[in-house]
Amino acid sequence: MIRSLPVVLVAVACALFGCAPLNYTHPVEPYSVLCCRDAPAAPESLRIVTFNIRFARQVGRAIATLRDTPELAGADILLLQEMDGPSTARVARALDMNSVYYPAVRHPSSGRDFGNAILSRHPLLRHRKLILPHGGRFGRTQRIAVSAMIRIGDRTVAVTCAHLATPIENGPRQRRAQLDAIASAGERFAADLVIVGGDMNDPGFARPMIERGYACPTRGRGATSVNGLVLDHVFVRRPGVPPEVDRDDPAGVIAGDKVTSDHYPVWTRIPLDPPSRSSEGGL
Repeated sequence: MIRSLPVVLVAVACALFGCAPLNYTHPVEPYSVLCCRDAPAAPESLRIVTFNIRFARQVGRAIATLRDTPELAGADILLLQEMDGPSTARVARALDMNSVYYPAVRHPSSGRDFGNAILSRHPLLRHRKLILPHGGRFGRTQRIAVSAMIRIGDRTVAVTCAHLATPIENGPRQRRAQLDAIASAGERFAADLVIVGGDMNDPGFARPMIERGYACPTRGRGATSVNGLVLDHVFVRRPGVPPEVDRDDPAGVIAGDKVTSDHYPVWTRIPLDPPSRSSEGGL
């Protein structure tokens, strides 16, 4: 999210007076995994939702939104940012989903872990943390992405949950380097489908992903934050398949609730198989 002035002032004070954040720099630890359910049948299409739940402060409200909003309910893959471990587990249990969570930092403005989570209705095979380049200029706070390989029927889906730095924390070149690191990692996955989603913290960061061969069905769906900016997206890449296949899939923003978070949930629904395969007898 793009920080409000009070949060920025806290970060500056911490940098000046020594309350530096605890960055989790280990390449693996800590993390938490929760397995709540067995593998369901593979669906014809995947419902994907990304939601920055501001410092995980209104998790109960977020659960109600994710459970009761028709466009969000029953998501196959849920990408959450600004989470801690207990809040991730609470959402996963409430929605009957498997989950993996990695913290990036013990955030100085909240005193709690601050990181990314992937929740899935399907089995999680393996997972990893990607430490993004360039710490924030105030307190050197670290940003990460979290990736997981998910088994859906007989297909492997690679999913990455991203949360880039804000313009206050890093300049455009540094934040573009973070985006490039995530895109490059996604291009190396051996998977039938690659999904990248989360809080990009930049209205212009859909274009670089599109230029790298990712479709962006969530582009052009309206503001995703209470300040009227388009910051959150879902990107889709099918190795060997033109991105136009997924460019016009159904997607939207659930706007209006300014209490749960300063971001709105963003959703899309994409075919598990591209239309060419589906029409030839696939799912």
